[in-house]
Amino acid sequence: VGARVKGYFVWSLLDNYEWAEGYTVRFGMVYVDYVNGLTRYPKTSAIWFMNFLSRKTIVYDSRLVEEIEDGNTNPAKRPRKG
Repeated sequence: VGARVKGYFVWSLLDNYEWAEGYTVRFGMVYVDYVNGLTRYPKTSAIWFMNFLSRKTIVYDSRLVEEIEDGNTNPAKRPRKG
């Protein structure tokens, strides 16, 4: 049931320079204080990701499991037409 996930990728670990917006847009998992010696602070997303990666099991919503198991609702399992 489900997919074999071999790894996770974070789009941006640190706040960094965005070509269109400069340093004004912050989308990294770690906040960088550019004024005070580049001090770094983990954001809520970093704490969530750390906790997510430390789990031994993943809790699924029962509806999601049913949807994955039901071949009629999963487009990848439907027979091809033609």
